[in-house]
Amino acid sequence: MPFSKISLLVPAVIVMLIALGLGSWFFVRYAMKPAAVGAAGLVPKVEKVGNALAPGMARFTHPRYAFSLDFPDSLGVTRDKEGNASEIDVFAPRDASSTSDERFQLFITPYAQATITQARLAEDIPNGDIRDMQEAVIGIGQAIHAAIFQSSDPLTHEQTREVWFIHDGFLFEVTAPFSADSWLASIMQTFRFASSTDHAADPQ
Repeated sequence: MPFSKISLLVPAVIVMLIALGLGSWFFVRYAMKPAAVGAAGLVPKVEKVGNALAPGMARFTHPRYAFSLDFPDSLGVTRDKEGNASEIDVFAPRDASSTSDERFQLFITPYAQATITQARLAEDIPNGDIRDMQEAVIGIGQAIHAAIFQSSDPLTHEQTREVWFIHDGFLFEVTAPFSADSWLASIMQTFRFASSTDHAADPQ
């Protein structure tokens, strides 16, 4: 089912006053294409089906940012670092000829603010297309507060679903085709941050 919308944010208020837990995606970078080998050649840790997973699902566990999520094992995962600290994780069909909208991108970047500012929105969404902004809770038993809204790719004009949240000094920005909204919601409900004792150093 679509994201559970728990409170409508005043459209005119661009600064999101949501403590620790928001995120988005820079649409100039947005291109939902089948995953290719990242320039940095980074290899994510992907666990195949286990007792806690439904058939046909896999679990992605990030070695640096200490989170995991479940996704269909028909998707490939590519990690590509940008600069010293930012990263793009692409979840897209392994079949390069697939036209399925069930794909998404996650952009992670250092972020020192406790809220998402108007300046940050303007930087990451240069076309200013932000519609139906609301608050939602995602994650497994962690009540991660996120801002969700509809937007569009400035290059292709494709309608997109955005999910933004902040955690531990990083901004997480998720983008998927808007037609895959319900599907993305089910993926985001599996999102989980590990406890501090579970954090592992990034071998990359």
